[in-house]
Amino acid sequence: MKFKAFIIAIIVVLGLSGKGYPNPAENTPSAAGNQPALREIVLCPTKNQTARELYNKGLELTGKGDFESAMKAYSRAIELDANYCDAMDNLGQLLRSQGKFEEAVYWYKRSIGVLPGNHVAHLNLAVAYRYQGKKDDAISEYRILLKMNPDDPEVYYGLGTVYLASGELNVASEQFKKAEQLYLKLNSPLVADAHYELGVIYYQMKDYGKSIEYLAGSLPAKQDDPGVHYALGLCYLAEGKDLNQARKYLKRAEELGAKIPPEVLRKAGL
Repeated sequence: MKFKAFIIAIIVVLGLSGKGYPNPAENTPSAAGNQPALREIVLCPTKNQTARELYNKGLELTGKGDFESAMKAYSRAIELDANYCDAMDNLGQLLRSQGKFEEAVYWYKRSIGVLPGNHVAHLNLAVAYRYQGKKDDAISEYRILLKMNPDDPEVYYGLGTVYLASGELNVASEQFKKAEQLYLKLNSPLVADAHYELGVIYYQMKDYGKSIEYLAGSLPAKQDDPGVHYALGLCYLAEGKDLNQARKYLKRAEELGAKIPPEVLRKAGL
């Protein structure tokens, strides 16, 4: 799952005791925090050859998983060219992947200061604010992005995650449906992410039929995603019509690395 990807969906399952089961996203391994996206699109090219070489080195090191060395390469590139916003954006990505949100925000803002129309920095800044729980700041950035490109599905997806996190399910579903339609127009596989989030929303609304429909729709692209299998298992469990399906998905989620709470397993008869 991509960065936007690593966004945490809140799924609450009410058991027989009235206590909520844990969010499946909190019990499944995620690559979101460990696999920063490589930014190779050049928005503000440098004339400094050494800075460019360091930038390329940063890309290479990031691809190898050596994030510390990559950050040093990007930092050195910026020292050589104080306006090298491409290096700033990638440095921010790496910092964000390590949970260093304040530092990431600093570099995104500095990048925007160099190139105000830098949609990459604005999008990353919105995501960083979202992770910090700064709802209004995140929405403000997404609105700026909508003015730049009102047909960007990433923006609607991001807005959906913000509203979902704050429990505004109807508004969130509207945003994810806009993202879904735009992803479909682009024939983008990322439509599976929108389907997953819509499944989460309908689950919270206790419309289990629609939830299963959307979650199952995301499954072909997410066969190895434990979170999707876990969510489907919880959904079938809550619906109570087909425990065999619930068991099947919960077992698969465990096989993929999900840590299923004992109370969930007991209710499923596992």
